[in-house]
Amino acid sequence: GFGAMKALTEAGYNVKLVDATPDPAALKGGWKNPNGRPVEAGFKGFWWQYPNIFSLVDELDLKEEDLFTPLTRSGLYNPQGLFTEAPLFSTLPRLPAPFGQALYTLPLFRDLPL
Repeated sequence: GFGAMKALTEAGYNVKLVDATPDPAALKGGWKNPNGRPVEAGFKGFWWQYPNIFSLVDELDLKEEDLFTPLTRSGLYNPQGLFTEAPLFSTLPRLPAPFGQALYTLPLFRDLPL
């Protein structure tokens, strides 16, 4: 929504952003677990594959180190607990697909039924 609004505004259109929640910056699709802890749907972050985000940071003359935290591995959970972690492929030697994915992810699964 925000990206489309920015592009249309820059193209000369008068745009009004309408959001279903009181806070348009709020995360969508989340819920609370039985203990009341917030749970988010999916991964949240800005990776190198999002050049538009980094272009906007440059355009606004902001410093990346003031905005972004270092990349970390993400835990994936099932009802029994931690199922696996997502590797940081950008920190690993590049290998042809799907060999790289298999080599780097299979050791991370804690309970993979085979």
